[in-house]
Amino acid sequence: MHSIKEDSPLNSQQEFTAVDNQHSWCPKLRENIWHMQADAKVDDPAFLITSNAKYELPPQYVRGFLTIRPYCTRHNSVAKIAELTETKADDLMAFFNTFSSIDLLHPDNSAAVPLEPDRVIHSLSNIVDIWADELHAVYIANELVRGEGLSKSILIGWMMEMYHYVKDFPAALKAGADVAEGPLKKVLQRYASEELGHEIFVLETLENLGVCADEVRSSAPLVSTRTIGLLLRELVTLEPAATLLAAALLEAADFNEQNIGLYQQKLSELYGISPEALAPYFKHQQIDFELGHQRLLADNLALIDIVELDRLDALINKLHDLKHAFELQSLEIKAYYGEPANGKYLRRQPMTFHGI
Repeated sequence: MHSIKEDSPLNSQQEFTAVDNQHSWCPKLRENIWHMQADAKVDDPAFLITSNAKYELPPQYVRGFLTIRPYCTRHNSVAKIAELTETKADDLMAFFNTFSSIDLLHPDNSAAVPLEPDRVIHSLSNIVDIWADELHAVYIANELVRGEGLSKSILIGWMMEMYHYVKDFPAALKAGADVAEGPLKKVLQRYASEELGHEIFVLETLENLGVCADEVRSSAPLVSTRTIGLLLRELVTLEPAATLLAAALLEAADFNEQNIGLYQQKLSELYGISPEALAPYFKHQQIDFELGHQRLLADNLALIDIVELDRLDALINKLHDLKHAFELQSLEIKAYYGEPANGKYLRRQPMTFHGI
């Protein structure tokens, strides 16, 4: 953990030295994730996470940073950002100076930097770990257990979408295996075959929650759930080795029976369901964990042999889209299943020709 304790850069008069101080410079940022409590006090720290390190900063950094972050796309000059945010350009330059020291600025000459395989693997592994933690923190499964007023119908909706996702998952994996070659092909074929049929565990969970199995089988997934499948296919057919990264992003990194027991007990208290209602779903997670799916990336790093920048750019952009698709799914589950009085079909029905 690194700590930065300077005064707020938006109020600082420090001299800018790290990058060109011309106000015509157009800044762009590397991937950055910020954590700060909504009710943070003046002295409560904020945390900035990059693929290189985690930094502790005063909370005023976040407030100042989030004001200018939307415009740091390399399409706006410092002078333009100052105009848009009603900030002094010299103060912005001081602000960027602070973050250049922690490698937050996207290099202007990135295309000219040679990429070594070890550096590629290190960067990919780090960002997948970061995104996996982010996805875990915001995913609907954790919202449900925090007791934030979500209804039982949303809990059931989550399981409905998991049924469709888990059923489709091996077919998406197979799409990558079909275009892979050599040792990677064997790894992906095994992964796809080991995931076949696991939707039965989710179906059993839904039956425990009072949903008819035939109704589940005949239902249609939400658009966000379909989007996940489509994005996954797009990613793994473009770069089959990206399947290993997707596994590290999506598979449970740990299986702790005590924590899962506490989770089920909390859901039982919140939603009036049996403490064992979700046991089949977690049995599926346990099977995947015992098969080592969470280790696919770590065990097969040598199978990621990509150093071309254009390929890496396409890969990481599509993997990032996949992560956001799961966040979108959480939002759509709450929107669709949270207000049954609005007349939505429960469970969602496929559209047919005779239906129109």
